[in-house]
Amino acid sequence: MGHLRPGLDGGVGDRGAAVLRGRLDEAARMSHPRHDLDPIVHTPARFSILALLAAVDRAEFRLVRDTVELSDSALSQHLTTLEKADYVTVRKTQTGRRTTTWIALTRKGRTAFTRHVEILNQIANTDPPAQRAG
Repeated sequence: MGHLRPGLDGGVGDRGAAVLRGRLDEAARMSHPRHDLDPIVHTPARFSILALLAAVDRAEFRLVRDTVELSDSALSQHLTTLEKADYVTVRKTQTGRRTTTWIALTRKGRTAFTRHVEILNQIANTDPPAQRAG
């Protein structure tokens, strides 16, 4: 067997580089699904907001606030994050002197939420790896 020789590949030689490439390829194939979770959706409050919105065409601000149990300011902050990601739209309507704020899931938001739930289900339903004897 040949020995590893220094070279342009960081000093591990062709054989060492091939082994390293093989390990990296294996790691990429075996990547845990948690890496695919959307950090915008994953926050519990935002996940709850999106879950509520996924079940309706639109929801009034007060309904979302009361259902998800957030303060006005906390809900507003989460909605700002979701709106910047184009996951929700926020629209205000005026009826007389009363302003109503409506929140709706966008197509992109629905896709992100659905994908996030699929990944969570994948994680929850993954068989544990076989343990090695030894």
